[in-house]
Amino acid sequence: MTHDADEPKNYGRRKKSSEGIPAMDKSEGLQWFKLKLYWLLVALRFFLTIIPQNGYIQPDEFFQSVEIVAGDIFELDVNRVWEFNTSFPLRSVALPFSTFGVPLQILKLANGLVEDTLGFTLVTPYVLMVLPRLVMCCLSFICDFCLWHMCQSFGQDYSSRLLVFASSYCALVFGTRTFSNTFEMILLAVLLALVLDSMHHSDEVIWREDLIIEKYDKLGRQHPVERAKLARLRSSLPSHTVRHCALIAFVTVVGIFNRPTFAGFAAPALFSWLHRGMGSRAVDWLHFHLRVASLCFFGAISALVLVLIDSFYYGYLTMAELSTSQISLGSNFVVTPLNFLLYNSQTSNLENHGLHPRWLHVVVNAPLMFGPLCVAGYLGLLKIARHVVARRWGHLPKVQSATALMNASVAVPLLALSIFPHQEPRFLLPLVVPLAFLHAHTVLNCRRWLRHTWYLLNAISLLFFGFLHQGGVSLLAAHMHDSGLAHPKPLNAVHLVTSHIYIVPRFLMLTPSPSRVYLSPSGRRYKVSRRFHVHETGLAGQEVGVKKAHKVLQQCHKDWQKLRLKCRVFCAFPGSMAWRFEKALRRHNMTQKAQRRRFYPHLSTEAMPRWRTFEKAGLFTSVVKNSQQFSLVLTEVSLIDTT
Repeated sequence: MTHDADEPKNYGRRKKSSEGIPAMDKSEGLQWFKLKLYWLLVALRFFLTIIPQNGYIQPDEFFQSVEIVAGDIFELDVNRVWEFNTSFPLRSVALPFSTFGVPLQILKLANGLVEDTLGFTLVTPYVLMVLPRLVMCCLSFICDFCLWHMCQSFGQDYSSRLLVFASSYCALVFGTRTFSNTFEMILLAVLLALVLDSMHHSDEVIWREDLIIEKYDKLGRQHPVERAKLARLRSSLPSHTVRHCALIAFVTVVGIFNRPTFAGFAAPALFSWLHRGMGSRAVDWLHFHLRVASLCFFGAISALVLVLIDSFYYGYLTMAELSTSQISLGSNFVVTPLNFLLYNSQTSNLENHGLHPRWLHVVVNAPLMFGPLCVAGYLGLLKIARHVVARRWGHLPKVQSATALMNASVAVPLLALSIFPHQEPRFLLPLVVPLAFLHAHTVLNCRRWLRHTWYLLNAISLLFFGFLHQGGVSLLAAHMHDSGLAHPKPLNAVHLVTSHIYIVPRFLMLTPSPSRVYLSPSGRRYKVSRRFHVHETGLAGQEVGVKKAHKVLQQCHKDWQKLRLKCRVFCAFPGSMAWRFEKALRRHNMTQKAQRRRFYPHLSTEAMPRWRTFEKAGLFTSVVKNSQQFSLVLTEVSLIDTT
C-alpha cells in the first residue's frame, strides 16, 4: 500500500514520487520490454475483435445496445426487451445510438450503393457483430490514454499500468463488447483523468499563489509599488477554480444516463474536484460554492439534452408539440435514470433477475474479475483501515491526492453496489482502472509467481468468456441466416426451439421486421407476415423444450391441412444434453428428421458436460464422443407417423 506521509502539509510542487506510488523503473530496458509487450497486447485486442470472439458473456451485451440499434436502423425483427418499452423505459438510447448508430447507418448507406453497383451485400452477421465491437475496441483505448495521462501528470511509471490493464481480460474481452458496463469503465477513466489533471494544475497554481500572498503580507503597506507588482502577478496566474467543469459535468451526466450506478463510481472524483485546494490561503468556500454551481449548471444542460433525445425516441415528445409549445412535464418528458432507480428500488422487481447475498461483490465477484489485482487492492485498503484504527494519521494518504482518490474510487463504488441485492461480476468492471493505477507495480514487480498468476488467470478467463461460454449461440444465429432458414419463402415457416442456452440475438439473423413496409412495382404498399419464429424455453428442462416442439409441430400439421403452409421445426440445445434430448423425443413420438449440425466450442454452465462411458468404444472414441458435449446442437425434428 502507498501513502503520502512524506508530502508537504501545504500545497507545493509535487515531487516525482509525491504520490508514494513507485516511480519510473530503474531499468530502462525493463520499461521498454513492458512497452513492447503492451503494444503486442494492443494488436491482440484488435485481432480478438476481428476474429471474432464468439463467447457470449451475458444477454445484456446485445439486448441493451446493438440489438435495439441494429433493429431500428435495418428494420429487423429483433427481441426488444422490456427495458426499452415505451410505457416505462429504463434505458437511455443516446449513448448506444451515438456510438453504434453512426457506423451502422454509414454501413446501411454504403450497402445500398454496393448492392446497386456490384450486386452483393455488405450487411452480414459477421459485419453486424464485428462493427459495433470494433467501435468499442477503439473506445477502450481511451482507458489506456487516460492511464498514461494520469501517470504523466504525476511523474509515475506508466508502462506497468498500461501492461496490467492491456493484459487483463477486462480489456481483452469486456473492453471489446457492447456492454453498458464497458461504457461505464471508459467514462470513469475519462472522469478520473480530468479530475487528476485539475488537481495537478491547481497544485501548481496554488503553490505560486500562496508564495505571492506570503510575500505580499510580509512587505506591508510601506512598499506599495512592490505590493502592486505582486497583485498584478497574482492576477496573471491561470484560472483553475472551474477547470474542466463542463467536461466533468457532461461525462458524469452521460455516465448516469448510461447506468445510474455511475453516480457511485463518480462520487469520489467529484468530491476531490470540488475540494481542490481547500485549506490553502488561495482557496476559500466561495470557490467551493462556485464549483458546485458551475457543475450543476453544466450538468443540467447535459441532462436536458439527453432527456430530449430519449423523449423524442420513445414518442413522448414530437416536433409538432414542441413547435406549438403544447408541452407538459408530466406527459412529454421521460427521465430514464429516474425510471431505472424506481424499478430497482423494489426488491420484488429484482427477484425477477435473481437475488444475491450482499457480500457477493466483495467475496466472489471482485476476485473473479480482477484476481491478484483485487487482492492487492484489498490489502491496500486494509492497511489504510489499520492506520485509521491506530490513529496514525501521518501514514495516511493526503485527502487531496491521487492515491486517496484512487483508493476511494475502489472502496466507495464497491460498498455502494453491495447495498443492492442483485449483483453480477460485470457491474464492477470500471474498478479495473483505479486498481491498475494503484497496484499494477505490485502485480508485475513484487513476486514472479504473482506476475505469472496474473497472466495465467487472465488467459484462462479470456478463453472461457471470449470463446467457450455459450460460444455456439452466435454461430447458430449466423447459420440460420446463411442457410436461409431465417428467411423462409412464401407459404413456408420455420420455428426454432431453444433449451439451456442464452437468448439468441436475432439481429444476426437479419430477419426483416413484420412491421416493415414494402413498395411493389405498381406502387402498392404491403407488409410481410412473420415466417421465422423463435421459442425460448430457458432452463425449464429438455422435457419442456420437447413438449414445446411437439406443440408447434401439431399446429404446423393443422396449418398444412387448412392453409397448405409448409413448416419446419428445429431444436437447439447443448451437446451435453443430446442423449437426454433423444430420449425425450422418443417419449413424445418425435424423431430427428435430418443430420445434426454442431457448433464448436460451446459450454452452457447450466448444462455442464459429464464424462460418459460407451460400450465397445476405445479411449480415443470415448474422448471424441465426450468432446461433442462442448458443442451446440441444431437438429430438425418431426412427428412420427403412427397411422
